[in-house]
Amino acid sequence: MSEVEPAWPKISVVTISYNQGKFLEDTIKSVVSQNYPNLEYIIIDGGSTDNSPEIIKRFSNQLSFWCSEPDAGPAGGLNKGFRHVTGDILAFLNADDLFLPGTLKRAVELFRRHPTADVVFGDGYLTDSAGELRKPTYSDDWNLWRLAYGTCVIVQPATFFTRAIFEKTKGFNEHYRAFWDASLWVDMALAGAKFHHEKEFLAVFRLHNLSITGSGREDKEESRVEDELFERIVGRPRRASDKLLSWVLRVVKFLGHPRWSLNYKLFLRSIQRGDRLG
Repeated sequence: MSEVEPAWPKISVVTISYNQGKFLEDTIKSVVSQNYPNLEYIIIDGGSTDNSPEIIKRFSNQLSFWCSEPDAGPAGGLNKGFRHVTGDILAFLNADDLFLPGTLKRAVELFRRHPTADVVFGDGYLTDSAGELRKPTYSDDWNLWRLAYGTCVIVQPATFFTRAIFEKTKGFNEHYRAFWDASLWVDMALAGAKFHHEKEFLAVFRLHNLSITGSGREDKEESRVEDELFERIVGRPRRASDKLLSWVLRVVKFLGHPRWSLNYKLFLRSIQRGDRLG
């Protein structure tokens, strides 16, 4: 066994992409430029018809595996990619998001500092299609009950988890067109995972009018998935009183961070209108 492995555990990162050539190269560079000495990087392209395959080929010598072929959607692509991972620490980065410099080594440091954690996550920045750092976005401290009521959100590209806890789940739910990340967090939590939130910036989450969050095109699907996750966590269907409690908790959360919450809403609305903030 080489000397690299004990010092730096293998990190496996999976990127899924479909016609994201506009952003894909920046995403790839944010991973391979980490200078992390034990990286396994996997890209699953869903058969893009833009220049994505050509971009991936340019970086193929820095990839452990890649393919470009039709798949079963984002969750299916992630499952395909995670079938190839061999690392001890895992993450997934969408083809329009970015790691900040030094993020991978920082993730290792956090797992070492918190050895009982199965999932570590930080905060991030929101950016638009131009790629400028625009607004900070903050993860909530982990609480499964508050997730059921829609008031515990973690910044997905700033999240890392152990292979051991991932293998206790069934992977990503391919029936979901949205919130497959939140579904995985729930599965991990129900499998006994311990979560640690580090209040520092680790990644950039891009919102644009073609992304699921930025477009709002899956709002009905998100509502359906939220109801299903609620029932998994609480053990019963959502009632009218639960919707009221969720609204109250959202108001309390807003009042706790009014400036940040308002900035996020304005940023999201500007993206959905196709505008850019000045």
